[in-house]
Amino acid sequence: MRYRTQVRRLLLMVGASLSILIFGYSHTLLADSAEQLTEDPNDLRWDFAEAFKFDWNSVTVSIKAANSALDSGLGAEVPVRTISVSASVDFSPAKTEGLVIIDVDRPQVYKVIGGEGRTVEWQSTQSDTVRCYQDFGWHWDNEGHAGTNTPKPFSVEVQLIGDSTQRTPSSISHLEGYMYAIYAQHIIKVDVPFDPNSGWLDVEAAPNLTVLVDPLTPPPPPPVELVSTLPNVPPGFWMGDPRIVPNRPKASLGSYVYGTWVKSKTGQRVLGLRDPRYPSSSYAYGDYAILRTELYDSRRNTIGMCDDQHIIGTAFFGQYGASCSGRRLQSREDAFDTIRHIIIVRPKEVKIPFVLTDICLPK
Repeated sequence: MRYRTQVRRLLLMVGASLSILIFGYSHTLLADSAEQLTEDPNDLRWDFAEAFKFDWNSVTVSIKAANSALDSGLGAEVPVRTISVSASVDFSPAKTEGLVIIDVDRPQVYKVIGGEGRTVEWQSTQSDTVRCYQDFGWHWDNEGHAGTNTPKPFSVEVQLIGDSTQRTPSSISHLEGYMYAIYAQHIIKVDVPFDPNSGWLDVEAAPNLTVLVDPLTPPPPPPVELVSTLPNVPPGFWMGDPRIVPNRPKASLGSYVYGTWVKSKTGQRVLGLRDPRYPSSSYAYGDYAILRTELYDSRRNTIGMCDDQHIIGTAFFGQYGASCSGRRLQSREDAFDTIRHIIIVRPKEVKIPFVLTDICLPK
């Protein structure tokens, strides 16, 4: 009951903070947004693209009903033909030093050439104003080295325009596009104790950062104590093999619930990379950005991913810093005492070009 009350207080505090910041700082945020507008990210980085391998897997051609073509800008009676190409991307970790995360949900197309060598008239169906970065799943070994998982497949769509009586091309010799990626100089781990009374803490690995554990963060649940389900048999002993001792937790399992604030001492914004509302074309990245948060057991040197976590950058919270929060249900082995932040240093958004060739279109 006490735990639920603490969680409710934490949620109410966040809601109240949101209301105050929305109404109290709306004018300041609008002014700051205008100052943070930057030019589009770098031109197509063909040098980076050499480390990636792109292949198309399948393709479909569909014709939309006339009443669904209004958004295309064409007449209501003109059918719209859409070409959807499914593709995959792989890369060599040895050749992609500094790669943090890529956006495979919204790749952009800038050229379509038919099998006859002629440029095909087309228009894109995907927005270039929003990012949806895919976390590769950084994990850390005991030496602090990181590894990644393989990116998921992606798809691109183009709508053919022009005279609808013309036949769909039999093939596409070149479909050229690009996807966004984030590179960074370093990836660092910023650990703070699971202690809401520790105040603002300096970061040795990032001298310009300071981190606060929210005062309403409840204490972590105590380590799980097991009791035997058999009379007169202590936990940890059963026929000489403790692995098969029937036991149960002495008390109900709890949850790890936390909130932290990450703030730059220089006044720069600290953004969350996976928040799709803040592409760098609208809000410039500062020296640091938060990839995710984790729970860490400093005694056993183990980490735990949260069942639910959120990162809201300072493009929204302003002077209070980036807001991080997470929740994880306790298991029997958990004894986390540290909140870990995975932070990238000097992030930079770039465009990775790709070329798909010899795409045969179904008749």
